Amino acid sequence: MNNPGFTHNNTLLQKADIDIELHAPMAITRYSLMFENRGEEAVEALFHFTLARMACLMQTRLQLNDREYQGEVMAKASADERYEEAIEAGKKSLLLEAIDDGLYQINLGNLEPGDSARLELQIAGLLTPQPGAWQYRLPTVIASKYGQAQAPTAPTNSLLACYPFEGRLHCHDLPKPHITSHALCEQNGHLAFKGELDRDILFCLATTEGNSQLLSANWQNAHYSLGYIAPQTQNLSESRSSSTPVLHVLMDCSGSMMGDSIEQVRQALLTLVELADEQLHLNLYRFGSDFEAYNRTPLPCDTRHKKGLRRYIKSIQADMGGTEIMQALNALCINANHPGPQQVLLITDGRAYVQDEELAALQARCLQQHCTLHAMGVSHAADESLLSRLTQPGGQLVLVNPVEPVEQITGELLHHLSQPAQAISIEWQHNPQWQQTPRLRFGNTPLLLAAKHSNDAPPALEYQSAETKETLQARQLNNPQLARALVQLAASQHLITLPPQEQTALAVQMQLISEHTSYVLVTDQQVKHPERYPTIKEIAQMHGFDTRVMACMARSDTASPQNDYLDIPGFLRKDADDTEMHSLIPSHLPQAPRPLLKLQRRMTRRFFRNDLPDLALLQKWGIDAAALNTLQAETQAYPDQARALMALWLSILFNRFILAVPASITAILRAHPQLNIRSIREAMQDDIEPIAEKAPLKPFTLAD
Repeated sequence: MNNPGFTHNNTLLQKADIDIELHAPMAITRYSLMFENRGEEAVEALFHFTLARMACLMQTRLQLNDREYQGEVMAKASADERYEEAIEAGKKSLLLEAIDDGLYQINLGNLEPGDSARLELQIAGLLTPQPGAWQYRLPTVIASKYGQAQAPTAPTNSLLACYPFEGRLHCHDLPKPHITSHALCEQNGHLAFKGELDRDILFCLATTEGNSQLLSANWQNAHYSLGYIAPQTQNLSESRSSSTPVLHVLMDCSGSMMGDSIEQVRQALLTLVELADEQLHLNLYRFGSDFEAYNRTPLPCDTRHKKGLRRYIKSIQADMGGTEIMQALNALCINANHPGPQQVLLITDGRAYVQDEELAALQARCLQQHCTLHAMGVSHAADESLLSRLTQPGGQLVLVNPVEPVEQITGELLHHLSQPAQAISIEWQHNPQWQQTPRLRFGNTPLLLAAKHSNDAPPALEYQSAETKETLQARQLNNPQLARALVQLAASQHLITLPPQEQTALAVQMQLISEHTSYVLVTDQQVKHPERYPTIKEIAQMHGFDTRVMACMARSDTASPQNDYLDIPGFLRKDADDTEMHSLIPSHLPQAPRPLLKLQRRMTRRFFRNDLPDLALLQKWGIDAAALNTLQAETQAYPDQARALMALWLSILFNRFILAVPASITAILRAHPQLNIRSIREAMQDDIEPIAEKAPLKPFTLAD
């Protein structure tokens, strides 16, 4: 779905450059984005990207018009304020922040016509251990999603967007990848590849050594350790003798699954049916806009039932409309009334929005029904973030790219699901100051370990389960770049265990972008006309490689006005037959006090936030104290509704001067319609009038 109110500009981002260094079990990626303003006005470029689960941003560099700059990570509010002040002063600046789970946003402001910028993102990550191999994955596209985003707006996709890249892979002591998402050719001591930002970049590299690893690095009188206890190679025939008693498989047959994705589903299910023995009771379900069950109850996987299951699997198509994933999971839980523990396997590309409240309710229902939810993400760009949320706690998640052997991965997953959770024991030789050590192993999944020790000898641990006993001695990293990557990766895991204030302090200390911190960079280059605000230009994502078959559907969706579009004042819209919107901030605003324009500008540009300014901040930004009287009285009388009352007051204020109401305010008002009453509105309008006296306008009153 396209977001109303934006100009989608596909020419600002010209190309990308990707350089990957693999030092098993770590990877360092330099992901460079090249921007150029070929237009006729100053702009603020807005672009989204995502990272894999076990990755973090190490360092950010900006080269602007052949001059290099570096910024810093600071508390989010401080970074916002510094960036906003720089934009208002006409300085060319950068803000990089996390806006959702695994989703980041780049704001590159005050790019003048002819300006060029190269933004290098240095990413630290861990390779994923697999039986006999390491896997590297870099997401390069955020596929369009079905449903309503939690944030007021979300990344958009365009069929016209095309961003080529060139890449280099340095394997060091590892062999050449045997599974690749892009063709490789040897060139000057490295492996070169190229393509477009329309799919995940994936490489699998074989290893003959056991890939359990524990690494350590020194930082400020401490040892940070990070590693894996890897899965062991399994004989898939063993899965025939110990099957999961009850397995419910939910297949995504929505339109986004057309092409490679639905073929992956068929191959996975045919393999599962082939490997299952008669002890396994299996039922299949498919969903899109509707929900359909193969049978009322799970059936034993005997010869007779397998024949019917194969026939049903071969007939499935991606023809069921939208991705109503939560509706389907809730319906399945109602059907999953078999006594005893049950396993649910969701096979999907994960391209749907899920609200936190919906997810919490589903997890409670699964617990009540003794269901454990697992997921197999398919397609060239499966949504790892959503699938990770769905499978917590206790579920398994595997991502299967179309270039990978889905039959083998399905067999391994079936074997893993057949195994009960194992109690494990992990003991460090010296007590850590902080540790992340699991106590249960589900199936044969790799175990992630992280810890912080005082600066003594490199740490070691002893791992023991029912079948194995293993001692791991940490290997000290001497390469400064790898050591820094390890410390930041371990610290990123430490962050999520801390309260917000301590998270902020550690993230600033480690220079990590997090929920509470952002990266800001202000250059000494200034625009020619600082009194003019730059036009916000969102750089749309490419459509995913395996969703281009949906071109007609996507074009149809774009042409259909959404409810959000109707909330945009008429002067912001184009003609009905042209669905692309003007910039968020129109070029010629109605006359209004500058503090109000500044307030509206800031709130609009921070469009993804659900935060609202408080009274003290409004006064700091120049809004008259007299105009806040009623708001202050109402919020004191109804403290539980203070946020909604602030949203109502701001909407009346902006409408008074015919200014676009920011999407964050509109979203809050929709959730609190009971506050939209005449008496409160009239009192608020009376106190807003002192502002109008400073900029006379024809009176404007909202209709009740």
